[in-house]
Amino acid sequence: MIVRALVMGAMAALMAGAAAAQTLTVSRGARSETLSAAQVQALPHVRAQVTQHDQSHDFSGPTLASVLARVGVDVSKPLQGPNLAAAIRVTAADGYQVVLALSEIDPATRKAVVLLADSDGGKPLDAANGPYRLVVSDDIRPARSARQVQRIEVLDLATSSKRAAP
Repeated sequence: MIVRALVMGAMAALMAGAAAAQTLTVSRGARSETLSAAQVQALPHVRAQVTQHDQSHDFSGPTLASVLARVGVDVSKPLQGPNLAAAIRVTAADGYQVVLALSEIDPATRKAVVLLADSDGGKPLDAANGPYRLVVSDDIRPARSARQVQRIEVLDLATSSKRAAP
């Protein structure tokens, strides 16, 4: 009876951990949202064919812009002003972090796609890479291709709208 209770408890903990691993927290300032796998899957997906470590990949997932729209980031018009001093910090399950300028996801600023991949070659990402992987399609070296992404934060870094005196 005790063994059964321990096994059931362990299974429940594993299932809760797996469910938590499928969520994605996105924030900008005080606005934060935790997205389920179904919510991420429901976002429009794009593809990016890239070569990383001498292997070809056909990644698919929502653009980072569409994910960040959930917390008010709008790239339907060219970014300007304080948005040009904003950064995106992406954190993986192991604590690995990468940073992009917010303007790097602005289609008026650059053509390359930045996406949050959830599949490669039509198959869900495996546990070592997923459930989400950042893909910056024109990076020569995939150092910013964070695996097992769990959190994405927009950091507003503008300190003043006035230029400092020389």
